[in-house]
Amino acid sequence: MTPSASLERKGLCAAWNRFFHIGASPSAYAILRIGFGLVIAITFLTGWADAQKWFGPDGVLSFEASRAIVDPDTLTLFQLFPRSEVAVTVLYSLVIIQAMLLVFGIYGRFQAACLFVLLASFHHRNNAWCDAEDTLMRLACFYMIFMPLDASWSVRKLLPVARRELPKACPSWPLRLFHLQMAVIYLSTGILKLQGVDWREGAAVYYSLNLVQYHRFPLPQFMMQSLLFSQMSTWAVLALELALPFMLFMPRLRLFAIISGIVLHLSIDYALNLFLFEWAMIVGLLSFWPFR
Repeated sequence: MTPSASLERKGLCAAWNRFFHIGASPSAYAILRIGFGLVIAITFLTGWADAQKWFGPDGVLSFEASRAIVDPDTLTLFQLFPRSEVAVTVLYSLVIIQAMLLVFGIYGRFQAACLFVLLASFHHRNNAWCDAEDTLMRLACFYMIFMPLDASWSVRKLLPVARRELPKACPSWPLRLFHLQMAVIYLSTGILKLQGVDWREGAAVYYSLNLVQYHRFPLPQFMMQSLLFSQMSTWAVLALELALPFMLFMPRLRLFAIISGIVLHLSIDYALNLFLFEWAMIVGLLSFWPFR
């Protein structure tokens, strides 16, 4: 191996170690734990009245039909319980309880693992109930299984016995994996939008804002009628989604990227009622800020 190749290899190893092993702030893990715990809890609490309609034995989709749609070989908790409303209520209640335990930081990794299994079971039971925020919640729970979630802002940290079990320094690789997932979400979304004629021509925001049945709050008429506003806002959204995956990993641009992303999601949340997807993305963005 030549000296230049050896130096290049050492440089790559050093960059790899800085990226995955430099150490992470415990507050970044706390943000993910509390944020996604609340998103999951609110999602299931607001859907309590319709739980039997979506997942019950006499609901819109039978268990046998759901197996055929998803995959007959898929393993879910619904296979272990009788086909009854009581079973649905028990599993549904477990999601809410464990989401709140996750929020308070009571054995967070265990709660994340249980929530991952529960969410996957519900999503496979009726995938028509799921959208992008449900997929993000499930992914977040998977990554949180490997994170020291109770190291900061947790009930468990207040207990003298448990405090000795918590790590003094938090590894960064689980957080980095989640950050890469966030970058993939933005980048893939931006690339897919580039393939749409409406996005390239600047008409996408016009069509979105004129879906009045999805309006959360009243919008000024110029936002719904101005071609110039539609073009500028459409291209700005497209440019930001393509730039965020890179700016979020640049220390000098990170704060600007986080604020820009939050403004984008809050703007969408103000204009359109997409439930909690924007807030789930905001939680993901906030986890970038305390990173060392």
